[in-house]
Amino acid sequence: MTYLIRFTPLLGLLSFASFFTVAFAQERRGQFLVIPNGWLWFLLAFVLITGSIGLGAYLYGRATRPGKAAQYAVTAATHMFIWVALLLVLYPVINLVAVSFSRNNNLLSAPPREGNLLVRAGILPDPSTFSFVQYTNVLNETHILWYQWILIAIFALAIFGFIVVAVGKRTNNPRRFERLQTPLGWALFLSAAVLVVSVTPEQFYSVNEGGQRQAAASSKKVILFIRNTLLVSGITGLFAVLISTTAGYAFARMKFEGRYPTLLTFVFAQMFP
Repeated sequence: MTYLIRFTPLLGLLSFASFFTVAFAQERRGQFLVIPNGWLWFLLAFVLITGSIGLGAYLYGRATRPGKAAQYAVTAATHMFIWVALLLVLYPVINLVAVSFSRNNNLLSAPPREGNLLVRAGILPDPSTFSFVQYTNVLNETHILWYQWILIAIFALAIFGFIVVAVGKRTNNPRRFERLQTPLGWALFLSAAVLVVSVTPEQFYSVNEGGQRQAAASSKKVILFIRNTLLVSGITGLFAVLISTTAGYAFARMKFEGRYPTLLTFVFAQMFP
């Protein structure tokens, strides 16, 4: 029953998406497709589909465990709301990643005139333009060294290991899988750290007709920029942990004037972000 309640909102999301594939009054303003009062249709669809899912969970509860029928309905409706909220929050990231697989080198390229409503409105990328050309253009002057490929393989295997552990912990012998978490964590951390440190500017170049290396343009050094970001943020985070640990020890073990108000100030300051 738990799995049914958890997957019911996912089924509702599919119905929620298919709701907008029907024909509405549509207006094309420039390169964008606009549905008048689209937000109202969105809200109406959400209420109807969430209510239907909650009603289905309630009826199932009445047939199996009448005392928890209302709880089933509230849980299903709550999960539906959380799924929609997550998708709305993550949509910019998901859309940006999806657009990166388009052959059009423009985030504002005009959507197609025919096909699915969500595609024509520019909400979803056009599947007919799917291509790896953007990644090819960016990475064609990036040269990964042999030991970096080994580090990438270790990193990928560690992630796969965590997935196996997460599934295995649901079996009858979870401790056997829990023992793998520590070595997998170290493998993941060390491989990522060494990989970030090992990337150098000399790995980004092209070879001209005379066989000479030429430094890659800035647009071809995306991996280097990501490496610099991870390196700076990682070192900053490490120093922040070391410094905050000493401050935490002082607040926890020492008594001094203004200790409690200062501690409350830190707590409130951390709540705002």
